[in-house]
Amino acid sequence: MTNFTEALSTLLQFTGAMSVLSGAMAWWRKGSEEEDQVHVDAADLILGTLSDADKVNKTDLYTGKNLREQLTIEEVLELHRERELRGFRNRN
Repeated sequence: MTNFTEALSTLLQFTGAMSVLSGAMAWWRKGSEEEDQVHVDAADLILGTLSDADKVNKTDLYTGKNLREQLTIEEVLELHRERELRGFRNRN
């Protein structure tokens, strides 16, 4: 993949995961284990992307969007906490 394509793909995945967490796509699964798994997967993608400095820098360079400016530290900490809590429910 070219750098631009990779950066655009990262931006689209990040944006999609953010929309899942905002509730735009999870309303039909409210309270289910599926909802928890979708939330955990989306949080994993967001937190993984934010922690990868190379991805963040490439995305900013090629798209002009700094992914780390999309969330505050408090929101990231809450996202991590919520991911951990929802993850407990999915363990067998």
